[in-house]
Amino acid sequence: MHIAVDCFGTVDVDWRRRGIGTAIFNFIFTRLKGIGREDAKPIRFKHRALTCIPGETTIGVNFGMQEESTLEILCLKNMVNLKIFSQLLGFQFHPPTLEDANAWADIYNEAFCSNKSQESVVHEFQGTNFSPNLYILCTNEIGNPIGLISSILRGTHARIPTIALRREWQKRGIGKVLLSEILHRLKHSGADDVRLTVDSKNHAAKSLYNKFGFQQEYNRINYVATFLPL
Repeated sequence: MHIAVDCFGTVDVDWRRRGIGTAIFNFIFTRLKGIGREDAKPIRFKHRALTCIPGETTIGVNFGMQEESTLEILCLKNMVNLKIFSQLLGFQFHPPTLEDANAWADIYNEAFCSNKSQESVVHEFQGTNFSPNLYILCTNEIGNPIGLISSILRGTHARIPTIALRREWQKRGIGKVLLSEILHRLKHSGADDVRLTVDSKNHAAKSLYNKFGFQQEYNRINYVATFLPL
């Protein structure tokens, strides 16, 4: 067992490059070492650094943290000439309901090796970000849920947090049709641009997004450090 600590933070733009971030991390690391000794448990610390903010990646390197993974933030800014991909025969798109929460969680967990619960999906479906028109559950010819995609629109800026398919239904063009459908819905809902996040090593997904015109804006690098209870 270990204690997991995620770090989210930044320094006001007018106060950057003055050693404030370094001082904050010195304080955090000293405190975590103390907690590790008190609780006699290792602590796994994760620092999420954005390459678009000067100094965030530098801190990760300067403190000797290991680069765990890199996520690319992609943006589609041209919503005028969207590609159209016809829906595949036999497959249906539905807005998910609370009764679909378990299937939604299963597809998500299989795709991302996660442990999302049915309860968390119900909470999401009942949240203010949920829009039945911008959440899609895909079912096959016999009505079994096999894929999903979700999107959030705030003003004219949209985000696609999740697109997932069951493994046995991948590489059949379903993801391409799902993405096409959600982008057209976002366009008709007034979106000027759409952003999503993809693992830098997921070349198949990046190839799909490139076909729609998504371009890389910046990266999010996950750095990790481990503190042992000495």
